[in-house]
Amino acid sequence: MTRDLTNILSYLEFDEVKPFFAVELLFQSGTELGTNTTSLTADINASQTTLAVESVAGYFSAGTFTIGSEQITYTGISDLTFTGLTRGFDSTTAASHSSGATVTGGTIISAPLYFWTGTGDTTIDGITYIGTGTLMQISSIKETAEIQAAGATLTISGIPADLLSLALSVPYQGRIGKIKFGLIDADGDLLELESAFNMLAENGIDIGLESVDQSNVLVDMFVGYMDQMNINEGSETSTISLSLESKLLDLDRPVVRRYNNESQKALFPNDKAFEFLNDLQSKDLSWGRASETT
Repeated sequence: MTRDLTNILSYLEFDEVKPFFAVELLFQSGTELGTNTTSLTADINASQTTLAVESVAGYFSAGTFTIGSEQITYTGISDLTFTGLTRGFDSTTAASHSSGATVTGGTIISAPLYFWTGTGDTTIDGITYIGTGTLMQISSIKETAEIQAAGATLTISGIPADLLSLALSVPYQGRIGKIKFGLIDADGDLLELESAFNMLAENGIDIGLESVDQSNVLVDMFVGYMDQMNINEGSETSTISLSLESKLLDLDRPVVRRYNNESQKALFPNDKAFEFLNDLQSKDLSWGRASETT
């Protein structure tokens, strides 16, 4: 028997409860991959979105740097100019800077991306989800009685180019992607699942998800790994098509584990169980009483 989980939405013909999807793309966050220093070759004001410097050697194609106390992100490099600047990043204050000022950075800072199929941004459990409305499409998510590694595909349009560039500055393949399901009322307010399911049950509607933890607002419908991403970049916004592979594929991958000191330290840094293993490989061990010779 096969059930298409995304078609659950079509079962809900009830004005007081409306379904939505939320997506979490857990890109690497806050990873420092390099530090460089250069200098401004011209004055800049607090709103300028390009920045000319003496050298860009060693800088990544997108990232963040610091001038004084201001952090600035950039999405590209053209000759000796950083482009696509976002001023006053990470709650710092955008300011004017003089020619010759030191530019320190080159760090790639990426962050998870969170979207939902509603309109406008919404905060759930302390996480702000960007509203995509109909701009986010989710392929069928099928559940079968057999053990099958079925994946899913996300297509998201209207993503700001600077947000996308920062997220893609670090490797994304193999990182976690989640598709979640939630419900809102007729006014667009979020509903706890227990409350929503009770309202549906009172009206004779069963969507087959009663076994999930109903104390939450969101429930996981698919958790897998980000795989291939196709990008159609525009001048201001981009469209991505991202395939997610099932975690069940892990069952087909060989588990490489060696019983040596290095492998043990990788898992348990303070464990010394295999510290002298290499010495034992060439050591002769005598068991029992030594034989007497005459």
